Amino acid sequence: MSITALIVAVLALILNLVISFLLYYVYSVAPECADISDSLARRQCLEQKLKAN
Repeated sequence: MSITALIVAVLALILNLVISFLLYYVYSVAPECADISDSLARRQCLEQKLKAN
């Protein structure tokens, strides 16, 4: 049981690091999109910035 818990914890850590890195990259490319409260407008802003980059 402890081996399974260790594997799950390591996978969760890796997933957390990947998501954190991706969020850091996206918001470093388009920091002005982070201030948009409307989720659809934020997504469109991010898509435009990532396509331009």
